[in-house]
Amino acid sequence: MLQILGEVVEEPILEAIKSSKAIGLEIDESTDISVTKQLDLHVRYTDKEGRMFCQFLDLVSIPDGTAITIAEAVKEVIIRKEIPQDRIFGLGTDGAAVMTGRRNGTAKLLTDSWPGLVNSANRTSALKAAASVLGVEDLKVTEVKDTRWLSQEKAISNLQRNLPAVLATLAEEAELKKDPVARGLYTYCATYRFVAAVHLQSDILPYLAQLSKLFQKEDINFMAIKNHVPVTIETLRIIKAAGERQPEGSFLAQVEEKVANLNISAEEDRVRRGTALPTDTLWARFQTQVMEPYIDGLIEHLELRFQQLGILGAFSSLGPQGPQADESRAISDLQLLAKQFPPISEMALLQEWQSYKVLITTGILKDKSQLEIMTAMASGSSEGEANHPVQCQAG
Repeated sequence: MLQILGEVVEEPILEAIKSSKAIGLEIDESTDISVTKQLDLHVRYTDKEGRMFCQFLDLVSIPDGTAITIAEAVKEVIIRKEIPQDRIFGLGTDGAAVMTGRRNGTAKLLTDSWPGLVNSANRTSALKAAASVLGVEDLKVTEVKDTRWLSQEKAISNLQRNLPAVLATLAEEAELKKDPVARGLYTYCATYRFVAAVHLQSDILPYLAQLSKLFQKEDINFMAIKNHVPVTIETLRIIKAAGERQPEGSFLAQVEEKVANLNISAEEDRVRRGTALPTDTLWARFQTQVMEPYIDGLIEHLELRFQQLGILGAFSSLGPQGPQADESRAISDLQLLAKQFPPISEMALLQEWQSYKVLITTGILKDKSQLEIMTAMASGSSEGEANHPVQCQAG
């Protein structure tokens, strides 16, 4: 009975998915209460009016968590549910290497089967791994979502501002109440390394949060993303290269002053060696053991996650400013999109581009936002005016 009811509910959803011009998949690996590995599949699609929908697709048990197993399970579900494979253009995963690996990751294996696929790691394990290096997962002034840059940035900002109060409270609990947990936390936090780590993240996380916000805008600017990712990566490289000569006004430039004001004297060195090391030695050790690996890890994950910036940037030619930009660049962008999404005819796309420019510059799409333009394109017309088609050759 449950199977029959499930099929009745699922049937109209599958029909809507099959009629969509563009389909995206979201996959995530998990483990159930019996410690059996499972794969959670969701699907995103648009209807004929261009409205976006997200639906649960399937939950399948898998024998292991290898990229080959995950990719085969995804393809099996797609084939079994008869979803058009030539319309699958998007893939959302977490940032784990098994999903995003350049050579043998799940995304790479699926791209081999579906060449039009564009992968986006919508969650990252970069900061989670970096937090493990820094050892700050359990010290949260505000709640931290381990895979969210914005919550990481807010938590670190609060901690940096309140660090004197946090350390004072821990010291009081340890000395007056003889609390062993407070003593352990104070012993760990009242160190040059910990203070420097907090200041390092205070310098870096705002750049990552700003990048994250670009993706959360309803009216997303593709060219801004294409330009902003390399800028963010280069900014991280500059911070790393500056070493102990950080620019005035940065948080890292204030580390030694902050350590002095907190009246701590390298707790870790007192405990382990019986004497404190000079600050230049402490900085050198922090730089090689924490700062450089942390930044290298962030850069590596950013480069891994954003391998298709050219394709993202090409969509900017379909935005409000696209037809007013350089004609040769627009044509190059359209050729790239036609090549990436084979159902689109390059010749037909370039021909349609001419009428599209008129609609954007002087026609019914003039002064419309990018979201409004994309909605009109997906629905096949703008504001119900059938005399001004805005067709999508992919469909």
